[in-house]
Amino acid sequence: MPVHYFTLKSLSNEFRTLLKGSVVSTVFTQQKNELLIGVSKIGDAQSPDNEITVCVSVAPRNNYMFYKMGISRAKKNSVELFTDAIGSVINDISVHPSDRSVFITLDSSKQFVIQLYNTAVSNVFLINRDMKIIESFKLDQKFMGALLQIAPAGMNPEYNFHHKLIPLGKLLIAASMKKIFPILGNKYIEEILFRSSVDCNSTTDLLSENEVNRIFEETKILFRSPNNPSPHLYETPNGDRLISVTELHHLHAPTQTIFPTMNDAVKKCISAVSRKAGFESEKEKYLNKLRTILQQNERSIQNAAAQVKIDTSQMEKIGNILLSNLHQIKKGMKNIILEDIYSNGNSIEIALDPALTPSQNAANYFEKGKRSEIRRIESVRRVKELKIRIDTIKPMIEDLENIYSSEEINGFQKKYYSELKSMNITINKKEEEEKPPFRIFTVAGGFEVWVGKSSANNDLLTTRYCKPHDLWFHARGAGGSHTVLKVPRGTENIPRESIKQAASIAAYYSKMRKASNVPVAYCERKYVRKPKGVAEGTVYLEREEVIFVPPKLP
Repeated sequence: MPVHYFTLKSLSNEFRTLLKGSVVSTVFTQQKNELLIGVSKIGDAQSPDNEITVCVSVAPRNNYMFYKMGISRAKKNSVELFTDAIGSVINDISVHPSDRSVFITLDSSKQFVIQLYNTAVSNVFLINRDMKIIESFKLDQKFMGALLQIAPAGMNPEYNFHHKLIPLGKLLIAASMKKIFPILGNKYIEEILFRSSVDCNSTTDLLSENEVNRIFEETKILFRSPNNPSPHLYETPNGDRLISVTELHHLHAPTQTIFPTMNDAVKKCISAVSRKAGFESEKEKYLNKLRTILQQNERSIQNAAAQVKIDTSQMEKIGNILLSNLHQIKKGMKNIILEDIYSNGNSIEIALDPALTPSQNAANYFEKGKRSEIRRIESVRRVKELKIRIDTIKPMIEDLENIYSSEEINGFQKKYYSELKSMNITINKKEEEEKPPFRIFTVAGGFEVWVGKSSANNDLLTTRYCKPHDLWFHARGAGGSHTVLKVPRGTENIPRESIKQAASIAAYYSKMRKASNVPVAYCERKYVRKPKGVAEGTVYLEREEVIFVPPKLP
C-alpha cells in the first residue's frame, strides 16, 4: 500500500517539514514513468543534506512517492521537464481530504498535483491558480490548457456517521464502511472492525448502538494516525508487502518491521518489490528457456522415433531383386516391374535412374539401404539421448515452478549448474556478458552451432570466433547467415545427423527459408578465405561439400 491515502497523508506531513521553504532546482525524467523533482534547501550550500530528490512513479500498478538525499542525474537519456516550476519556492505540501492527490504549492501561484491511483491514469500536473494545466508528465499535448478536475471532499470522519449507516440496511458492515469511506480500503476496514470487536460478517441493520459507537471511535482514531504515524511494513505468508500508518492487529503478527518515518518504510517496500520483480523476471527467463528447449527436444524425439520405425532392409531387398533380373534391365529405363522374390511371386514396380547401368542401379539401392540403416542407428542413439535430456528438463521446470525467492533461485542455479551450462543457459550477468554475440543452438551429439545475425556479425563469427577445424556452413547461391558447427579439440568423428542439423539451421537463416530442400555448402573453417577489400559477410571457399536439407531449427 505505498500509495494508500493514509500513506500519502503521512508522507505529505514529512515532506512539508523537510521541504517547506526549499527551492525547486530541477525536474527531469531518466526512466519511463518516473519523475524526479530536485529540491535545494536554503542554507549552507556545502551541506550534504542541501539537495533532495522527490521520486514519483506513475507506472501502472507500480505507483510510489518518496524522497532521497542528493540529486543524481544521468548524463544521457535524461529529459528536463516542468521548466516553469524551476526556481520556485515550496510554500506547502498537503494531500486532498479524500483523494490520493498530493499538492506541492509553490510561491509562484503554481502547484504540482501528484495523482497516484496505481492505474494508468496516474499522472503529475503543474497547474496555475485557476486550476489550468500548464504541463503534464504523461500525455502533455492532451492535457495542456485543460482544467484539472479535482474530486470533491468525502465525508469527514469526525462527524457522527450513524445517519449514513442506517439506510445501508442489509449490507455487511464491511461493505457499508467501504461505501461511506471508500479511501479506507479492505485492510483498514478489517482493522477497525477487529479493534471494535465487531464481526465482519454482521449486517449493518443488526448492529447495536454500542457497536456502532465503537466503530465510530476506532474510525476517528485511524484517520488521525497519519498525523502521528507508527510506520509498519508487513510481509504476509504469500509474499505480499503492506505499509500501514499504525500496527494492524488483525493480521495476527506476520513478519513486520517498524520504521522511524513513513518515507523509510516506502523506500524499503519499493526496494523489496523491485527485488521481487527482478527475481520473478529471472525465474520467468529460466522457465521460458527450459520450456522452449523441452518443446524442441520433444519435436526432435518424434522425428527420430519415426526414423527408427523405417524398414531399412527394403532398399537392400530391391537391390537383390535387380541383381536377380539384370538381363531384363536396360540402361535408360526409368522404371521396371519385376517379380518380388520376397513375397510369393507378387510383382513390384521399381524406379530406376536412366543414366545408370543395371548393376549401378542395384548398387545405388544397396547404398541407399546402408545410408538408411546408418540413419536408423543414429536415430536410435538420438532417441536415447533425447529421452535423457527430457527426463532432466522436466524436474528442473517443476523445481522452478515451486520457487518463490531469490535465495531459492540461487540454490536452483547451484543444483543444476552443469545442466544449465550444457543447454547454453547463462547462470549470471557476467556469463551473459561473456556469451558469444550470436544465435546459439545445440544439435545431435551435444555440439554447438553458432549463427551470425548480420553481415558484420557474420564477419565477426568467421574471422574471430572460428577455429580451423570448426565446420562452416552457408546456403549455396543465396544470401544468408554464416553458420558454424563448433568442433571441440580431439573430436575425431562428427555424426552425420549433427552436420545435417547444422546445415538445416544455415538453410533456415537464408533467403531460401521457404524452400522444401536447400543446397548448403560446408567445409572446415581453414578452407574459408576473406580477401581484403570485399564487402562485409563476403567470403570464398577453397573446397566444399554440398548437402541438401530442409530449412528448420533443431
